[in-house]
Amino acid sequence: MIVRGLSDYPEWLSSKLFTGNFGAVSLAYRLPAAIYYGDKVYLVKERAQLVRVLATFQAILSHYRLSGVTTKVVNAPDWTSKRFEVLVEQTFKFELGETEQKSRMRFFVERRGLRPGINMVQVERVPFGKQVTKQRALRSLEVEVPAGYREAVFVPDARAF
Repeated sequence: MIVRGLSDYPEWLSSKLFTGNFGAVSLAYRLPAAIYYGDKVYLVKERAQLVRVLATFQAILSHYRLSGVTTKVVNAPDWTSKRFEVLVEQTFKFELGETEQKSRMRFFVERRGLRPGINMVQVERVPFGKQVTKQRALRSLEVEVPAGYREAVFVPDARAF
């Protein structure tokens, strides 16, 4: 897939994730990066950590025979802004044509020059999320954050997004 512009970026990242090119996906992040899921916060400090998390997620999807992912940008990001938010919804189909599973993630992106970088991810929904969070690759990144300080710790001005 050729990325013609930033609007193609989410689909390009998705294609890299599901073909096992976790290194390319990890380069899309500015580290350290925070991942929020439910009431948990995971702090990724190194690319190798992110690669393990992505590989674990992909392995779980493969285990449950989810494939045929389609990626859709739900909101209308201001791709020209220095900081913007991209709400992505993915639909996964089971190999045997059964029901679908959906994920919904909000990516907070900062553009430096022409290169976008993901600073933070808020996972709203993900297939088999409880199984993913039980995995050591993700549990090892969980951080304790005092109540009410999540945004202040990781994003100096959350309103900038």
